[in-house]
Amino acid sequence: MTEEFARAVDKALRLLAFRARSRRELTDRLVRAGFSDECAEETARAMEERHYIDDYRFASDFIEDKTRLRYWGRLRIISELTRLGVERGVTEKALCDSEVDWTRTALAALESAPKERRKAAAALARKGFTEEEIRTVIKDAELD
Repeated sequence: MTEEFARAVDKALRLLAFRARSRRELTDRLVRAGFSDECAEETARAMEERHYIDDYRFASDFIEDKTRLRYWGRLRIISELTRLGVERGVTEKALCDSEVDWTRTALAALESAPKERRKAAAALARKGFTEEEIRTVIKDAELD
C-alpha cells in the first residue's frame, strides 16, 4: 500500500464517517483534496469492496430521507442523485423498489405551500412532483 493510497483511505473514511456518499461524490472529494485520479478510483474501489459505499443503498436512503423529511418528488430526487453521480439505472431501480406514496408525499408538501392554486402548483413543481401528481393533489385540495 502506497503512502498516498493510505492517506486517501484515511480521508475517505473520515468523509464517510460524516455522511454517506455516492462513489463519484467520494472520488471527486478525494481529487479535490489533492489525490490523483488513479488513487481516488483505487480508494473508491476499496471502499466498495468493504461495502462502505454502495450507490444503490445510497440512493435508497436518499429517497427515504428526502421524501419523508423534505417532501421531495420523484423528478427532484432524480435530478439530485444524477448531480451526485448516481447512475440513472441505479436511481430508477431504487425508486421502483421504494415504497413511497407519491400522492401522499405531494399532499404533505402541499400543507406548507401557498394557498393560491397557481403558487401551490409552482411550489410542488419546484419540489419535483410530476404534472399528474400536482393536478391530483391540487384538485382535491381546497385552494383559492
